[in-house]
Formats: sequence, structure tokens, C-alpha cells
Amino acid sequence: MTAPRRALLRLSQASKAPCLAQQRATFASTPVVAKSDYAAKHAQAQKLLRAQQGGKLTKQKAGAKGKDSAKDAIPSLMDAISAPARQVNLPNLEPAVLLNEDAVGTVYKYSKDTLAKLNALDSVEILGKEYFTHTASVIRVQSTEIAKILEGDASSENRRIVLHGPIGSGKTSLLMQAQAYAFESGWVVIHIPKAVDLVNNTTAYSYSSKRELYYQPDMAAMVLKRASDANAKLLSSLKVSKPWNIDRHIIRANSSLADLCKAGIMDPLVAPHVLEALLSELNVDGRPPTLFTLDHFNAICQPTKYMSPQPPHAPLHAQDFHIAHTFASYLSNTQTLKNGAIIAATTSRVSPPRALACALKLATQGPYEKIDSRIEPIVSSAKAIEVTNYTRAEAKSMLSYYAKTGLIQASQETEIEEVPVDFEAEKWMVTAGNAEKLFRACLKSMPFIKMPWNWGRKVDYGSGL
Repeated sequence: MTAPRRALLRLSQASKAPCLAQQRATFASTPVVAKSDYAAKHAQAQKLLRAQQGGKLTKQKAGAKGKDSAKDAIPSLMDAISAPARQVNLPNLEPAVLLNEDAVGTVYKYSKDTLAKLNALDSVEILGKEYFTHTASVIRVQSTEIAKILEGDASSENRRIVLHGPIGSGKTSLLMQAQAYAFESGWVVIHIPKAVDLVNNTTAYSYSSKRELYYQPDMAAMVLKRASDANAKLLSSLKVSKPWNIDRHIIRANSSLADLCKAGIMDPLVAPHVLEALLSELNVDGRPPTLFTLDHFNAICQPTKYMSPQPPHAPLHAQDFHIAHTFASYLSNTQTLKNGAIIAATTSRVSPPRALACALKLATQGPYEKIDSRIEPIVSSAKAIEVTNYTRAEAKSMLSYYAKTGLIQASQETEIEEVPVDFEAEKWMVTAGNAEKLFRACLKSMPFIKMPWNWGRKVDYGSGL
């Protein structure tokens, strides 16, 4: 049976129409630049290319083969400013550095081994990492404060921290520094990178009448996978303290903790139970310390986008879900790690719940105001650390690092090693010392396109090493 002519016409027209996904990206990582700036920098790129070709810009005819066309030779704005940065000799970030108050305001880089573990945890969030040859971080006052809390062996009862502060102030960077401290000190690190993924109704869930909680098997398996990859060597050296019989999986007495994690990774249906078993095993006497961290904490302090299957089908609370409930139980000291610490970091990219603001003493509950009663017991006994914007010394160190990498230059021919005082004062005052705004302000102030050395070559700018 042949299709109607009108349907065939629509199909033929649709095949000729350009794909919408190719026309418009869902997001853009390029900083906001005026259209005139794009034109000026593109013209400057053409001028430089003409100079390299002897004063004449050659163009190929359509269909020509064997040589790159002039259009391909002229890089886009993103390719041009993504040129490999200059090598900067930075010392490695070590536990002794984080404990040293004299190191505040100094920029350090993560070692390759530690950075690989942080990448396995999916916790690396560095602004514009494609512009730098290292994944670096500045030591802050809060860095030393957190490191001193993590120093030595102690129960998580007295080592529970909630990081909060304005957007772009560096909460995730401080969380990365704490994780790096733990890795360098021989800890086991378990991390939940984006807690918003637990509550945005994008993963399967099932109700357990025994626990009266909703399980998220796929998310639990991802937590185990990250923990297993980041702590592979350490978990492989640790044996289970007793045999485990989890559903149809039998973990024998001579098995390692890596084998225990593998059972949950390979079979997500038992992943929530394996996660509980792993935390139980890490709490046995003689185990190395454990750091349990979560980013976007305020996402699990409010109702989710999951709807209750029972009438009136109201939104389910985040604390009704197993992973969020488990982390909250350790943060509230309902459960304790004999040797470890718990750190949660909030985010300003998720609407802050009123109950959390009141619990952190950032707001005052009104006399007739009703707020979520579940949140205050979770964070009331934890230590709240406010992550403020950069101090003048911290901002100066970051600007100096940007200058050494080539992100800040006076002109195309002049590369500066030290930032002028007036430039430093201007950027610090305009951005109020905000870490994210400071980077973007430096990026927008580039007076030219830094032409890449590798035209026509494929280079991975996102390695961060």
C-alpha cells in the first residue's frame, strides 16, 4: 500500500530541512561577547593569517581537494582562545600544605594520581580547565580549617561539615581539596557529585515496605562504581569481615571490598543493599578512615519531582529516598563512622529551601511560618563553614596564575608575568572577589585572539593534566 501523496511531500520536505539540533545548541560555554567583538577578533585572525601567507589570503574553490580551505584554516573564537596555555611550574597539593596557614593565598596543582581519582569520583569542576595545563587550586582560609578537622583519627561525630556560601564562591573547589587531602592521606572516599540527580525524576525507583524508603538502584550502582574506581587499590587490599549473602549474590569471607562493590555494580537491583554493606564494612575496627561527601546538598532538603503513587499524588520528599536518607543519617549523627568524616556542600544553582536557611542560621523563622521539620535535625549539630569570596591576597594569587598561563596578556606581542596593580584592583572590586566572576572577567578582558599553534591538528584540551 503506497503512502498518500501529501505524506510523501511532507517527508521529502522534512528530509531537506536542516536538523534543529545542528542549528542551535542547548547551551553555550563561551562567555558572553558582543557581536562587534566577535567581528573585530575574527578580522584580526584574518589579518594575522594573511601575514603568515605572505600578505594574501588564498581561498579554494568549491569542491577542491588536497588542501584545507581558508574557512577551515581560520579558527573559531573558541578554538583560538582554547590554545594550550604556557607551562607553569606549580608544587603539588599535599596534606602538609593544607595544614599550613602560611600557605594561604598560594596556588598549587593536583598530582596526576590524585587528579585521576578525583575524575573517577566525578568531582572535578574547574572553570575553563581547557585554558590551563594543570588543574590548580588556591589555598584558602577555609582550606586550612577543613584540613585541621580531618587531621588524625577520630569519629565522624565531631567531623561533620556543611559548606555554604554565594554562587561561584568556591564550595566545590574546597570539597575537592578535602577529597585530595583524604586521598593523599590513605582514606577511602565515597562521593555523590550532583545530588540534584537524585531528586529530578530522571531515574527508576521502587518502594521497600520493609525499610519504608524508595530505592534508586541505578543511582546506587553509580555511587558504587565511582567509589570502586577511585579507591580501587585500597579496596582490593581490604577483605570483608564476614561472608555476605545479598539476594542471589554470595560474598565469601576471603573476598575483597572491591568484590563486594562489583556485586552491586553488575546487578543494580542489589546495589542499595551493597552500598549499606560497604559502609558497614568500612566501619569495622582497623579500617582506614572514610570520607563521605555530597555536593548540591540543598537538593535533598526539599520535596522532589517524584510523585507519590498514592492519592493525592503529592511530591515525595528527598528524605524518603534511600541514598539521600543514608547520607543525612550520617550527617545528623544518627549513624556514625568510627574513623571518618562527613562533608556536604550546598549549591546556589538549586533553589535554597527555607528550612535549610533557618537551620544554618542564615534566616529566622517567622512566628507563624511553617517550614520543613525534617531538615533542622540533620544539620543542627554539624559545623557550618561559610565559603566567602576571595580575599585580596587570594584574588592576587589567582590573577598572577592567570597571567603566567597566558590568560591575561597586555597585547599579542607582550606576555606579562606579574599583574599590574591597577588591573588587580579593578578586577577584584568589579567581581567582589567572587571566584567564578573573577575568571570570567579575565577571560572577557583579553584584548586579542591568541592564535593556536596547532591549526589543522586535533588536540585534546580537556585532559586537565
